[in-house]
Amino acid sequence: MIRPLAISASLLASCATAGFAAEFFEGAWARTARECRNREGPGSGVLINLSGKENGKPAPLFDQYEHHCRIENVERSAKGAKLSLLCFEFWDDYTANRDGRRESVTIAARDRTRMKMDGKAYVRCRN
Repeated sequence: MIRPLAISASLLASCATAGFAAEFFEGAWARTARECRNREGPGSGVLINLSGKENGKPAPLFDQYEHHCRIENVERSAKGAKLSLLCFEFWDDYTANRDGRRESVTIAARDRTRMKMDGKAYVRCRN
């Protein structure tokens, strides 16, 4: 349990310091600035990393607390994007590719620091 949190926290920190990503929705996000600071527990924080890698192979990641997803497809539109995901509750299941379930997330851009994900407002997290 600690290992996935540490991995997610380090990924979150690296994306947050990297500046703006290639796609408007890439990076670290949360419902509030306060939740951006809570990187070690349950909350609304999400990391979207299209350039993620596993064993040297592309592995785009959509990661939340106890909700780890591989991004299988990105459908872009003028208003945003729809991510098709394969999600796992536990990091061990993610790494073993077992007990996954298909989900999707719809993202709408507001600007470079704000977006809506499935109709809920999110802010980009900083350091």
